[in-house]
Formats: sequence, C-alpha cells, structure tokens
Amino acid sequence: MAADKFFIMSFRLGGFVRSLHTSVPVQARQKYMKKINRLHKHWAKELFRPQPEYVDPVLGQAQVPFLERVRASINQAENQIDQLSPEESSKILFGAEQAAKQRTGFAHNEAVSQAEARKREIFARLVSLNNSNQQQYKKQAVQLAVKEFERFPGDTGSSEVQAAILTMRIQFLAAHAKDTKKDLQAKRKLEHLVQTRRNILLYLKRTNQERYMWTIEKLGLSDEAVMAEFHMSRQYLFKTQFYGEHTLPLKKTKKDTRAARKFEQRKAKALKYLAHNNPDMAL
Repeated sequence: MAADKFFIMSFRLGGFVRSLHTSVPVQARQKYMKKINRLHKHWAKELFRPQPEYVDPVLGQAQVPFLERVRASINQAENQIDQLSPEESSKILFGAEQAAKQRTGFAHNEAVSQAEARKREIFARLVSLNNSNQQQYKKQAVQLAVKEFERFPGDTGSSEVQAAILTMRIQFLAAHAKDTKKDLQAKRKLEHLVQTRRNILLYLKRTNQERYMWTIEKLGLSDEAVMAEFHMSRQYLFKTQFYGEHTLPLKKTKKDTRAARKFEQRKAKALKYLAHNNPDMAL
C-alpha cells in the first residue's frame, strides 16, 4: 500500500516537473517576442516620425528676410563708395553748378544747366557702388549688419554683431568659393569662419539663451546646424550641391552599403509590424 502511494506521488511529481520544463521555453519565447514587438514598434515610430529640415551650416536657410534686405540695400542704384556719402556728393555738385553759373554771369543759363547736368551724371557713375569691387560691397553689407544687430549705437563687440559680421563675410566668401572651385585656400578660410561663428554662437547660447535664439533665427540658422561640428568635406559638398552640376559624386563605401541594407531590413520589419497592428499606417 505504501509502495502504491509512493508510485502515485512520484508519477504526479514527475508530471509536474515535466510540465514545468515544457512551460519554461514557452514563457521565455513569449518574453522574447514581446521584446521583439517593442523593438519593431520603435522602428515603425522612427520610420514615420517627421525629420527636421536640413539647414546649411554655411549659408543657412534660403530667402532669409535679413539677408534679402541686405542684398536689396547694397544693390540700390543710389549707393556710393564709402569714402563719399550721397549728401556730400550732392553738396559738391551743387557748389560746382553755382560756381559755373557765377562765372558765366547768368543765373538761369540753359547751356550751363545742361553741361552741369551732364557732369552730375558722369560724377554719379564714377562714385556709384556698381563700379567698385567686392570689398566695397562687403564693407557696406557689414555696416548694415552692424546696424541691424547692435545692442546700442556704436556696438561692434557683442556676440550678435560679431556673428552677423562673420555671416556677411561667409556669404561673400562662399560665393567666391563656388565660382573658383580650385581655390583651396578659400575653402579653408570659409571653414575657419564657420567654426569661428559657431564658437561665438555657442558662447551666446551659454550666456543668453533668448538672444541666441533670436540671432540664429534672424541669420537663417538652426540650433542643430550651429551645434554640429562642421567640415568642408565631400559629404557636405555633395549634400548641398555646393558647386551645382560640377559637384563630384560620393564614392559608395562598404560601410554605406551595410548601413543601407540594415535600414532596408529595419524598414521591412517595421512595415510588417504595422501590417499586423496598424494596417492603415502601413499603407
């Protein structure tokens, strides 16, 4: 009788142990599948998450109001070289016209008026900014930037003004670098100017967050473009098409191939997860 009870107990205990052993892999697999589903769900969220707009760390966004105003101001026909203001030139021409009329003895001599008008036209063409070089254009653009960003009259040392001045220099140097593809010194100088502006803006961000956000928005930059380390690499030149149709294509490496293949695999698994859980998003 005791042997029968022992046999029955052993049989029941053995079944319990066998059921325990068979349930352990099932629980482990369920836990593993939950982990995989969470991972695929994360990939699906990343796949449909809107990506931030790429902002050029050199030239910033296109059609920035501040830069457009500066371009319009320096291209005005009445602009003159910085050595002579329009008021001073008007005084000179008026004095010369009055002196000519006094020499002839006629205050309203038509011939003298026509000659002086011709002289006025020639003088305006000579002192016009259109006849000057790029240095004169850049100097006037810098002056406009200082007036736009200064904290008080005569301010030239604040971080905002320095960043604006560097932005003007970067705009002109980038245009020169695009026209002269083989000027390696211009590319190195452009990279140095961008890094200098980045350091100034990072200092402004540490000291005055509000002025920092106002400055980068006015200059057409973003926080991501400022924070990222910048180099005039082939990746940057290709991404922004810096030289237009003459930009060299990137050489596809094995690392790029592996990254692209890994992305496609993740994308396929994310779409498969959405097809089972959220078919509308998968479509």
